[in-house]
Amino acid sequence: MVNKLEFLTKPKWNYREFRPPARLPEPLIQAEIYKRLREKDIQCTVGCPIFCEAYDGELSPDVAILYQGYVIGIIEIKSFKKVKSVSNQIINNLDTKQIKSKQLKRYLLYDLPLYYCTNWDDVPRAVEYAELCIQEFKQYTYRKNKEKHLIIKKK
Repeated sequence: MVNKLEFLTKPKWNYREFRPPARLPEPLIQAEIYKRLREKDIQCTVGCPIFCEAYDGELSPDVAILYQGYVIGIIEIKSFKKVKSVSNQIINNLDTKQIKSKQLKRYLLYDLPLYYCTNWDDVPRAVEYAELCIQEFKQYTYRKNKEKHLIIKKK
């Protein structure tokens, strides 16, 4: 038995032209970053609470980049119509006076690289940032292992 799907009546439809909004919703940008990171086999979580000792509580970054069981970077997403001075860059090196957002200041308490993505066009740079975080983490662990090896040899 085949159930055929059809409209019961045949009214005249009034189709609407789709006009993309001037400002894309943050979840849409977040989903695209997540999708592209997963395509590159970069582990990440979206909106997952992570404990922060300096804050003494949990914070939920938009995207947390993971590597070998460590959180190695954070991407915060805000959808702005106008480009802000802090946007689309790694903000750890900025003077905290330039950062007005309390949320961003809390994320800086993690003492992790933090990237601030504010528009759709910046999604590829957010993915580059994640790759940069992995490179930096690999170099960091290589240096730590090398230091341990030198200490063991000296004994």
